[in-house]
Amino acid sequence: MASYEKIDYLLRPSKQVERKLIIEILQKLARAKYYIHDYTYIGLGSIYYADFILFHKYLLIDDMICSEIDKIPKRMEFNKPYEFIKLKMEPVSQVLLNIDRGKPHLVWLDYDSPIDNDILSDIHSCIHIFAPGSIILITVPSDLRSLMNLLDPVEAKGLADEKKKERIVQILNDLIGSYYGQEITFRDLGKSKLPKVIAQSLRNFIDSNIIARDELQFFQVINFKYSDNLQMLTIGGIIDYCNSAEKLKDSGIYKIKNVQQYEEPIQISVPPLTMREKMWLDKKIVQLERCFANDQPLPGDMAFEIEIEPVRNFVKYYRYYPSYYETLL
Repeated sequence: MASYEKIDYLLRPSKQVERKLIIEILQKLARAKYYIHDYTYIGLGSIYYADFILFHKYLLIDDMICSEIDKIPKRMEFNKPYEFIKLKMEPVSQVLLNIDRGKPHLVWLDYDSPIDNDILSDIHSCIHIFAPGSIILITVPSDLRSLMNLLDPVEAKGLADEKKKERIVQILNDLIGSYYGQEITFRDLGKSKLPKVIAQSLRNFIDSNIIARDELQFFQVINFKYSDNLQMLTIGGIIDYCNSAEKLKDSGIYKIKNVQQYEEPIQISVPPLTMREKMWLDKKIVQLERCFANDQPLPGDMAFEIEIEPVRNFVKYYRYYPSYYETLL
């Protein structure tokens, strides 16, 4: 079953927060003279086209290509929100072969399957094909449950849990161990450690491939982890000339909250709230920010029971928190 049949991509609060954070960061790249509205966007849209809608509305991109491998051309065409989106019913690896190499691109390789050789091959193609100034975002699952899909189903059926983990460690070492820089072990499969392992490996994989274009460099600005169901990791940045380091630094982009140029992912976590709870917290946001800034407990006038950590997470991301309503049409 395809992932779009399991969950509505529009109803994932942490994912929606991530989209808004990415849009904000991409908008602010204009400080360094990266004008995203002139880019071509390549995405893996699924039937929801969520990223396409948001990137058109808030980044003003109207040159868009959607890659879809499931055999649902009528459904994809029916749900296409804008006629200017070029729908390609083929793998993104094929789409990349036919792009305009003289124009900067923004690509979001948003996978719902664990990292494998096909994903690394797609990243490799982007690094070697894209024009300077292009931006690449990569999202992959980053928890043990998703990595179980790397196992051969027939082989896995007869293996105990510990043996499955041993096999996954072996697969990861063969796949990305050389890019991680040290042997991947059982401890690296933990929920808190695995995203960093994958982020560091992907970053080193990109750096090792971009060497072939000796005038270019990868400048990371995005490194998020979040969980709506599976834990996911997104890493992204700019492919540009080496001397762009100075203009990026001078633009102040690295001082912007939620921009991350290092290997430790920023955790996105937002609590499930009712509309009334969210509205009450919004009204108290200045008071709550002051409490956390001064390491104080929650205010005594809290209108409902809630633990301090979910409130802390809400305060961190309240500007991006999605609101959902039922609409009768």
